[in-house]
Amino acid sequence: AKNINEAVVLPSKFADQELKFEVYVPDGYNNYSDERYPVFYTTAGGSRINVLKEQLAWLSHVGFGALPKVIIVTVPYIEIETDMEPKYISASGINSDLTIEVLNQEVMPYINKHFKTHPFNILEGFSSSGNFPLYVLANKPELFNAYISVSPALVLDKSGLLTKFDNRLASPDYKNKSL
Repeated sequence: AKNINEAVVLPSKFADQELKFEVYVPDGYNNYSDERYPVFYTTAGGSRINVLKEQLAWLSHVGFGALPKVIIVTVPYIEIETDMEPKYISASGINSDLTIEVLNQEVMPYINKHFKTHPFNILEGFSSSGNFPLYVLANKPELFNAYISVSPALVLDKSGLLTKFDNRLASPDYKNKSL
């Protein structure tokens, strides 16, 4: 099956909204097989999700490829009250703690229960949403095994993100983590 897509809507105990996210399973995904897949969580939406799906499919199309086949899950956007323009909210970090809580307590358990997952999780973000993987790495590094931050908008961060990495990268929390 190619690009099977499931739109998920979950009530949230933490966010004051329903959680909406998409799940894409890789070619060959089969509920009756024992094969399990790492999960690639992404902040991509709109047109970028289509490009990302194709890039990941290409990187995993052969057994010796650069990446194994993965289940792709879009990170739900958590709305908060602010005067800030929407495109700056993600980059600022003001909704990051709530987004982490929603991922950790609601989205990831749902994915692990309803899909054939392998216990290896990747978090990816780009541009204004590229700060989020760095924020999670700084504040809850155990949540993911690998972090991808492409062209993060660090100048828009309001959370003191870069200072959080001072002296932390040498700590045991970051052993076996990839950025």
